[in-house]
Amino acid sequence: MAIDFNVEPFYDDFEGTNGAKSQNYMRILFRPGYAVQARELTQIQSIIQNQIKQFGDHIFKNGSPVFGGHITYDLNVPSIKLQTAYNGTDVDLDDYDDAVIKNVAGVSKVRAKVIATDETQLYPTLMLKYLRGTRFSNNEVIATISGASEAKTLAANAIATGSVATIQPGVFYVDGFFVQVTEQSIVLDPYGSTPSYKVGLEIVEEIVDESADANLLDPAQASFNYQAPGAHRYQFRLDLAKRSLSSVDDTKFFELLRIENGVITKQVKYAVYSELEKTLARRTYDESGDYTVSPFKV
Repeated sequence: MAIDFNVEPFYDDFEGTNGAKSQNYMRILFRPGYAVQARELTQIQSIIQNQIKQFGDHIFKNGSPVFGGHITYDLNVPSIKLQTAYNGTDVDLDDYDDAVIKNVAGVSKVRAKVIATDETQLYPTLMLKYLRGTRFSNNEVIATISGASEAKTLAANAIATGSVATIQPGVFYVDGFFVQVTEQSIVLDPYGSTPSYKVGLEIVEEIVDESADANLLDPAQASFNYQAPGAHRYQFRLDLAKRSLSSVDDTKFFELLRIENGVITKQVKYAVYSELEKTLARRTYDESGDYTVSPFKV
């Protein structure tokens, strides 16, 4: 369910009854001496966005990659289980996200990059890429390279091998928007190498105000309204996510990769075209007729 902007305080009735969309209002024409409505300023964006969407829908299918966004998986990722607390302090996995960690004691210096974390397990778990040294061991104290955060591995069975999916930076066409996706990783199975999941991007919609992001306060230092609150922001984000193979919940999720028992059975590698693809297929048929790329087997 998309966010409804035809509510207080925005009142954007672009798609409402007798709204700009149904009336084919293509421009908002401001006049001197008349107050500018917040609705009008917001609806300018809706009118332009609708034009972009109609063009985009002709070229791309919803959820299609536009640039980059290649998704890969690794079934041989070292992982370590941490004790839930160390020195009386609870372990916070946010402290280790995308960090380089080290062993605090020992002759051999071990360094590893944390490529993903998993807080859904019984014990906090880090997925690693080792940079130097051997490997961490049971009952060993580890810390971020700055030493700001410390934790301790389990006394037994702390070391495992798991699986991770990673998406590269790219742009995807989703719900009429061309959305930038940053590099992200997600844990498929922290302790196993034969996962079975649908992997894709999940739509996250939010309205952000100045209480959530102080950067939205007015930055004009020479003005009387410096640091004053202004407009809110509509944030449309795509996060790497996974679903079980039996899941039918795709209202805000589109699949890019399917893995069954550690084997890829489906993958979106290229842009998925919409009406444009039908035109290309029709042209190929007119030129080449019916044929098969892979011969039929008896």
